[in-house]
Formats: sequence, C-alpha cells, structure tokens
Amino acid sequence: WLTPWEVRSKWLWSQDGEEKRQEPRAEDGFSKHKKAKKRQAEFWEDPSQQSENRHPARCSNRPVESVDAVGKSARHLSLNGQWKFHWQRTARSRIGGREVSQEDFDATSWGEIPVPGNWEVNGYGYPIYTNVDYIFEHSPPTIRFKGATEGQAYNPTGTYRHVFSLPEGFKGQEIFLHFGAVCSTLEVWLNGEYVGMSKDSKLPAEFRVTTFIRPGENVLAAQVICWSDAAYLEDQDMFWLAGIQRDVFLQARPRAFLQDVFARGRLELGTRDGVLEVDAEVWDSREKHTALQLEVELVKGGTTLVSQTMPLSSPTKHAYDFRANRNGDQESNGDSSERRLLASRWADHTETSDDDPQAVAGLSKAAGKLAWFDYRSCASVTIPVSKPDAWTAETPHLYSCRVTLKSGDTVLEVMPVTIGFRTVEVRAGRLLVNGKAITIRGVNRHEHHAKTGHVIDEETMRLDLQRMKELNFNAVRCSHYPPDSRFLELCDEYGMYVVDEANLETHGIGYKTEETLAGKPAWEMGHLLRVQRMMERDKNHPSVIVWSLGNEAGNGTAFHRAYMWAKRRDPSRPVQYENARFEELWQTHTLETIDDNTDIFCPMYPSHKKLELYANTYDNDPRARPLIMCEYAHAMGNSVGAFKEYWQVIEAHPVLQGGFIWDWVDQGVEKTTEAGKKIFGFGGDFGPTDTPSDRNFCCNGVVQPDRTPNPHAWEIKAVQQPVVATFDGQASTVTLRSRLDFATCSHLTAGWSIEENGREVASGSWGVLDDLMPGQTKTVALDASTIDRKPGCEYMIMVTVKCSGLPLVADGTTLAWNQFELFPKLPLTKPPSQAGVAAVDGEQTLEISEAGGDWTITMEKSCGFISSVKSGGVELLAGHLQPNFWRPPTDNDLGAGIPRLLDFEGWHKAGRVGG
Repeated sequence: WLTPWEVRSKWLWSQDGEEKRQEPRAEDGFSKHKKAKKRQAEFWEDPSQQSENRHPARCSNRPVESVDAVGKSARHLSLNGQWKFHWQRTARSRIGGREVSQEDFDATSWGEIPVPGNWEVNGYGYPIYTNVDYIFEHSPPTIRFKGATEGQAYNPTGTYRHVFSLPEGFKGQEIFLHFGAVCSTLEVWLNGEYVGMSKDSKLPAEFRVTTFIRPGENVLAAQVICWSDAAYLEDQDMFWLAGIQRDVFLQARPRAFLQDVFARGRLELGTRDGVLEVDAEVWDSREKHTALQLEVELVKGGTTLVSQTMPLSSPTKHAYDFRANRNGDQESNGDSSERRLLASRWADHTETSDDDPQAVAGLSKAAGKLAWFDYRSCASVTIPVSKPDAWTAETPHLYSCRVTLKSGDTVLEVMPVTIGFRTVEVRAGRLLVNGKAITIRGVNRHEHHAKTGHVIDEETMRLDLQRMKELNFNAVRCSHYPPDSRFLELCDEYGMYVVDEANLETHGIGYKTEETLAGKPAWEMGHLLRVQRMMERDKNHPSVIVWSLGNEAGNGTAFHRAYMWAKRRDPSRPVQYENARFEELWQTHTLETIDDNTDIFCPMYPSHKKLELYANTYDNDPRARPLIMCEYAHAMGNSVGAFKEYWQVIEAHPVLQGGFIWDWVDQGVEKTTEAGKKIFGFGGDFGPTDTPSDRNFCCNGVVQPDRTPNPHAWEIKAVQQPVVATFDGQASTVTLRSRLDFATCSHLTAGWSIEENGREVASGSWGVLDDLMPGQTKTVALDASTIDRKPGCEYMIMVTVKCSGLPLVADGTTLAWNQFELFPKLPLTKPPSQAGVAAVDGEQTLEISEAGGDWTITMEKSCGFISSVKSGGVELLAGHLQPNFWRPPTDNDLGAGIPRLLDFEGWHKAGRVGG
C-alpha cells in the first residue's frame, strides 16, 4: 500500500527526510564549483538554498507525554520573552552568529527586543509599505534597496542572543527548536555550533538540536536578514516588517516519537455515517529499539466513541552525516574534539544501557564520521463512525482524535488532533460541503496589529473572529500567506470557512510567461516548498476547506507541479489559484481562459456584467467550475458601492457562490506626531522622504486598525444578514427567509417595532425562530390595529433579528434588520397658513417676512446669498449661506484620475464671494 508520505516527491527530500540545500541546476548557468563559492558568500541571494538542516514540515498539533498533559506539558519550554538584540544596517557587515552563541560572548552593550516582535515597531528601523513594486531593484535574486538616502546596500540584519536553562526532565529526549515564523531569512547557532538555516516568513522553521544542546545553561543565537531572494516571493500588499514574528519554543520528544499525523473525518453522504481516516509516521532513533504500538481513539465530550490499534509497517533505517558548519569549518570526523563533545554531553544523564553516549540521540560512528540515524515506519487506519455530528461553519461540531505511541504498556507520546466530520468537493459546477452548495460571505485577512505589526496575539485573533461574526461573515481567505496556526484552531472551534493560501506573491515581477518566476527552474523549489509545507502544517484543520497556491504570482510550471502535488497529497480538498489563466492580466468585464491548475474560478474584481456573463454561460454546465471571487468590493475610503447589486446577481445564479471582500483591516501603524498626537500612519509616514511607498493604499479595510468598524461595514452587514424579511402591507404579514445553509435559526429571535416620525410607538416579538429551517421561509402576523394614525406622520416598521448563544457574539446583538413603510401618509387636515409674505426692497438687500408672523429672511442683492434668518427677532445664522461645490477628494477620485480631468482649484473656489 502507498503511505501518504510516499506522495512527497523524492527530489524534494533527502533520503533521511531532512531538508537540505539544493544543488544548483545546470540550466542556471553556473558550474557547481562556481555556484558553491557564491552560495558560501551570499546565501541570502540564492534561490537554490531554501533551508539547511530544517526538520521536515509536519502537522501543527503539539505532542504531549499523556492525555492528562494536554495544555500543560512538561515537555514544552517557551522561549518567548526579552532577548538581547543587535541591529545592523546591512547584511554584508553582520556580526558572526557562531561567536554570539559562545558562552563568553559579551552582549552587555546590546539592546533588547521582545520575541516575538517586529523590529520596526520596537525602535529598530522603520516600516515601509508598498503594494505592487518591490522596495529593492527588480533584479532577482539580488537585493539592492531603492531608497537613495539609505543606499543600495541597505538590508537590515538583526542578531539575537538568548540564554536559557534546559529543564531536567528533557534529559534523554530528542529536542526540537521551533521558530513559528521569521522574516525573511533565519540562521541559528546553539552553544557555538551552527544549527541550520530557513527561508519563508510565514511558516515554522524547526530544527533537531539534540546534538547541540547541553544540560543546564545554553546559549542560543539567531540571525535574521531583512530581505533575501525569498522576499521576491513575498511581495504581498502589506508593510515590509522583519524579525521573529511567532512563538519560539523547545519541544522534548521521546527517542521514539510521532513525526507526523494526518487525521480527517469524512462523511458518507448517502448514510450520514462518518469515516475516521488516520495516517501516522513514527521515527525511532534508538539503535536497540523495541517493538512499538500505535493506538487511535475518537473522543467526544469525555466519552471514547471508538478505539483501535494501528498496525505499523516494518521500520526502515535512514542515516545521514553531519553537515559542515557553513561558517567555514571543514566537515568534522570522529576524531574531532567538538564532535566528541556533542556525543558525550548527555553522558552524566543516562540511566539505561540504551542511553550510551554513542547511541544517544541517534548518534553512531559510521565510516569514520558521526552519523544520525532513525528507524521509520508508517501506519494507516480507516474506522467507521456511526452518525457523527457534522462540522460546518454554522455547526462547528468537533471531536478529539488521540494517537498514542506505546512501547509495551508504556505510553511514549500522545498526539491530540481536533477534527471535524465533513466532506468538501467540487462537483457539477458547485463547491459542496457535506453534499450541499454553500455561499461564501468572505473577507481577506492580513495579520496586522496597529502596535505590534505582524505579531498577532490570541486576543486580537478572537476579536477579529468576533467582529466577523457580528458583521455576518462566514469565511476567511488567508491573504496571502498561512496565518498563525492558533487562528485556524479558533476557526475550527467557532466555525469559519478558510481558504489557506501559500506565502507566494511576485506581483512586482509581472505575469508574463517569460517573466514570471513560476516559470524559471531556479525558483521552482521555492514555490513548491511553500505550498507543500503549508499543507503539511495545516492539513488537520476542518475549517480549511480550500488550498490556495498563492496570489498574483503569474502562472508557470511551478504552479502546475504544485497543483498536481496538492491533489495527490490531499484529495479531500479543492485547490484554487487566481492566476491560473492564459491571459496575462485579469479582465473586468470579459471572461478569461482558465488553465487546468485550479478547481475554482476565483477572479479578482469582476464587474456585475462579468458575473452575469459567466452565470449565463455556465449555470447549467455540470463541467463548470464554481465562481467564487477571491477579491472584490475593494473597501478603501468611501467604498463598497453597488455591494447590494453584487449580491442580487450572486443570489440569482447557483454557479456564483460568493466571494471575499478586500480586505479586513486598515493596515495603519500607530505613531505619535511631533505635536504628541497618536495617529495611524501609512506608507510615507515613516523613514526618509525617498523611502519607497504606495502611501495609504494599505488602508482599505472593513474595520480600522483598532478593529472599530468603518462606515461601510454596516452596508456589508446588512447585505450579508442571515435572515431577510419582506412585508405584505395588505395582509399585514412579515415573511422571514433564512439564508443559512445548515443550521436552524434556533439561536435567533425576531422582533418588530413601529416608529412614528422616528419615535417608537409600539413593539413586539415573534420569539425564537427554532422552526425556521435552512433556506426556508416563515410568515408571521403583524398586528398594527392599535396604532393611532395621525395626518402628516410617517409610520415605519423595523424588523430585527437578534442572536443568543452564538459563540464570541454577545447575546442580544442585532444580526439582521429590514425597514418598511407601514402606512401611506395621511394628508394634513389643516392646510398651511395662507397669510402671505411681505417684501422690503432695500438698496443692498431684499427682506422677506411672513405677514403677521415671526420669520424674516434677508438676501444680499450683490450675490444672492441669504445673509440673515430671524425667528422672533433672534438671529439663526452664524454667517452667509452660500453654495458649496467642493468636497475633499476621495481615494476613488484620485484612483480615477479626477484631478487630471477636472479643474479642482476652480471647483474649490466656485460659489465663494469674490471666487
């Protein structure tokens, strides 16, 4: 049988499974000797070097020593906190990381920085914002900064130093060092030894450091280069911020451990029964290894529903030699005093013969060199589950799947995985969840915080989801990189469909076939690893229903290979890519020719006309791709116009299944002006005046940087509301229609109020809508017979739907509302006064007054302006009333080039006295 790990292309992984730096290709135009010399000097400008000694990507679930240790494992040591830090302007002048990790290195003159934390919001460097253009010259893979003040060599580099003590309980264990995300290139040293290197700013870099770590005090050094060749693949529409951006920790694992688990719950749509599918991979670094057993349990609410043994395949041995230190040391042999020290550091902490120093952590002497080995085996199991509760964004039912590794009766490790039973597919032109077409009311989300930059705490993640729920969103596109895995866990828990997107955008390069990096062999590895490592990390999250290969990065061989790999690695999810088309640019009103490497047609910013054209062509075509806009309704400035009209078209055609608004949050960075006022700064507010910038184009969110909803958020909320009301004045009834796909409306309560000229005069409730089924209607009566209608008054009925028991959202929050005219106006019974007016024609003014009344209006003859309005002798005007033909220009005006088309200055003065 074929294990899921055999799907991984062999040319991507060395035999032992550790990622290695790739050898240069002949077509790159360099001999291996010449390329190796360049790699030694400038690895950050070499796309063939994606990592060194980085541990293979695995699921984000955290292993523990027992079921009782979930959330409080003694095998986990957080390294977050204040680290010593040294910032330098250029990469070529950076300090040596090996020296920094020596015990006797003097860092007393260094500053400190929080980890995680972006440099630019902690006093080192400054934020830079661009949308399309790179901040360096477009000459991949070299980095030459554009700003003249800083100079081309400007490429900030930060060196970290952190001293920590290893817990006593870590002895005899395999130890892994985990960096959640680092922008953009990371190198690591531990106790004077080079550990490894990683590129990719939004995925973990994990290193097996068993041979480098020692009991007691340890010295860790990390060096981060701001921009590398990897930055060419990370041209997303956001601030360029550097540093360690997510959690850093140590994880102790037993000598035999669960390298990876892929657990998924699938629904049999005919019977609604479920199937639990689990694949596991076990690594064992013991030379004298004993038989191992795997068990899987499915638990719900503390009750074990199923339990079964997973038969392991026969272990195979994998070995590799230690790599040379990249700082210039020659590869060490078995006689090296440093290498002998590595093998003996745990000598005083061994308790059994199996922990002999020569066998500790998989070390052995082979062919005169120290080698690392593992015995590796796989297991797969399929277990039927009777009628599980299904997971959807509306009904996020979760189960705990526990995979336990044992040696005899001894539990070595437990991998808890939260799963949901659901099936996702594209069939007959529709995106289906659990066999039913869904509607995506989505938004694109950047990871952004006004004070901490790209470092997002859990409180902000929860606030994001709370606001999204309050504004009736049901889906998030992770634009344009995988988010912190904790955010996905919250989406699993609270119910949110997720399009998980690879950290890939080369917008500044362009989309032409001959230009895009996706078509250049030297860059193929970088593209593929980002897709593969994202999928490996996030594969266990039920909220992730679609994989995205990236954003605005052209189309080429790399994306076709990535698509094929993704479909084979995980057939349970569709794959999308907006640039999967033959045309260079997307079209606003016409249809592009879609390539084969996408399961969903996911255009950007189509017009209503384009949506209707696609629907009229493909609504009834079972071979069609569903259309889900990856970006639309650009929410910048005075925006989200014609949003209701978008949804009128979407709801009229089944092949149109919604989209994702651009975007969630204004990316403003808090700063204090010279006057001491705090503002949200954008591009151009930081650094020298010649710093590359796209100004305020980063501020196009549904909410502000502090998550206060922008004015257009209320339009979005109203159009996306889960229940829509219509009013029949003749029958005096209200019909409520549910827009939900799966859940009943038992968490919603409907009520009404009647207003007379804006003042409430009556109200009532129709109670909980527990009998309103998904997609169905319910008609209720409205008794307005008690209303005393008055002539000349306007009577309006407001229908509101409020929630209760909805996670994250406060009880009583209004999620839907509709307003209707209750009665037509009755005419006034007394006509207005017919007393007439009197006029006094003066030399400069014309005075008009009500005969026998209190009102007097004075007009200036020279300009026609009203200069005075008096009532009872009291002046009501502070100055002349004059026409105003001017308003401040909006972003839409500037984008449309209105200043070039109109005489702005002329309109500014129009209507003014003397203008």
